[in-house]
Amino acid sequence: MRLFILSYALLICLSVSSYSQEDSRIIVGASQDENGYIVSVCNPNESWFIRSLEQTVTDIENGIKYLTYCSADDRKGEVIIKKIGEDGTKRKTITTTGDGSTCNNLDKLPDCSLLLTNQGES
Repeated sequence: MRLFILSYALLICLSVSSYSQEDSRIIVGASQDENGYIVSVCNPNESWFIRSLEQTVTDIENGIKYLTYCSADDRKGEVIIKKIGEDGTKRKTITTTGDGSTCNNLDKLPDCSLLLTNQGES
């Protein structure tokens, strides 16, 4: 199973290397906490290789666009900020815009720890 995940992650990274958008950061992996909330995003092929949720939210608020990309259906999803929780305790998280694809959803991407570990082995 781990070999499959690493192979899938490499396929995504290789596919993304030919896809670029000048003012965008392409996300190829995301890590989640025990409740399934995104805590970081990554792309080991980029200088910013990993960003925490807080850093990503700040980047988006400052005009940096983050995209996910799915080579299986050649679709990209824009990452947006979403507020969750009760009125008095709302916090910011990130999600992708609805585009009819599920393979580019943040929670479907490989975990950053797998991608970064694999990057170190190359």
